[in-house]
Amino acid sequence: MAEIILNVPDELPLPSLIARLKDLIAEEHLKWMLFIKSVDVLAINETDMKAFEEMRDVAWMEKKKEFGL
Repeated sequence: MAEIILNVPDELPLPSLIARLKDLIAEEHLKWMLFIKSVDVLAINETDMKAFEEMRDVAWMEKKKEFGL
């Protein structure tokens, strides 16, 4: 697992920031696991996989806008 080191301003509440980052990492991990599984199940080639990834990103951006994230 990779490690990220961040500089956090002193006025930010660290416990809530850590919780949000952990939630974000878990969400992204789940999205990528589902994406990889979909690619494997569909047995698509590299070009199709890139197009599928782009569609996933577009769909996710629309959902984020929908929910105000």
